[in-house]
Amino acid sequence: MALIVGIICIYIAYQSNNNALYSYSGNAYGTTWSIKSNSFISDKHLNEIKKIITKVDFIASNYKNDSEVAFLNFSDINREIFVSDDLYYLIDKANQLSIETNNVYNITLGMISGNYGFSPTFDKDLSNATYENRFILNNNNKSITKLNDFWFDLSSIAKGYAVDLIYKYLLQNDFTNFFIEIGGEMFISGLNNNNKWNIGISNPENPLEPIVTLPLTNVSIATSGEYMNFYYSNNKVISHTLNSNTGEPINNKSTSVTVINSNSTTDADALATALNAMPFEQALDFSNNNNMSVMFIIKTLDSSEIVYSDSWYDLIND
Repeated sequence: MALIVGIICIYIAYQSNNNALYSYSGNAYGTTWSIKSNSFISDKHLNEIKKIITKVDFIASNYKNDSEVAFLNFSDINREIFVSDDLYYLIDKANQLSIETNNVYNITLGMISGNYGFSPTFDKDLSNATYENRFILNNNNKSITKLNDFWFDLSSIAKGYAVDLIYKYLLQNDFTNFFIEIGGEMFISGLNNNNKWNIGISNPENPLEPIVTLPLTNVSIATSGEYMNFYYSNNKVISHTLNSNTGEPINNKSTSVTVINSNSTTDADALATALNAMPFEQALDFSNNNNMSVMFIIKTLDSSEIVYSDSWYDLIND
């Protein structure tokens, strides 16, 4: 999960009274996590939160050769593998989004990502990697059967899932005013000292400064973009996001896609990646047809342009 397939870069614009907040942070998944709360969070609760972060890492990390998804990835084809409820949930949800996007969103490209240097190869020969991958999900017994040799890559959905698990834990323990962030994926709950939380979306041309600042409460937010995870090869930009129909890096107009969701960081995380992988016009149509709150930053000849979906302000103004 250190590789962020949906690379996130959200700059948090704290309000002037942020010194009244309790702040907690640490490292996770090759990035960082942080929680800001109007209430003190005891060591007992922080230890439980860290357990949640570690749990998701050992379920979904594509950098650990002993994670649960690694065991599935290294398993023989046509072998039924029984998995945890968490892993089944993530793969099932990702598969549903893959169907809804005509396979634009695709979590089966781990080998190809390794070939391009964006994820580990574990010293295995990945030369036969293909983008035409199939598997069977059996909801009755939570099993998965791979029908050909490929690797799942859950880095575009697992961070959002970890945020959701922490959010549910805090609510169950009577915390209401806080925000959680892991590698840029956020859930914003309640208020920051009687005001909405101020959240800034990074400017791709200057990621340390926000291009837009939003007052938000009770929403998830995720951003996917190409400007923080790419390299040049033969004067060509090699992006970390892959075209699932060709297995090659994308080359789209969008440099950043931000999704605001009312109830699920898992969904926002995956949807931001899916929309980033689509050509801009297709992504905008998909957003509007599905009443999604999305902000696109697209490349122009001179700089950048911001384009909003029709429903963008529905959640902003709540």
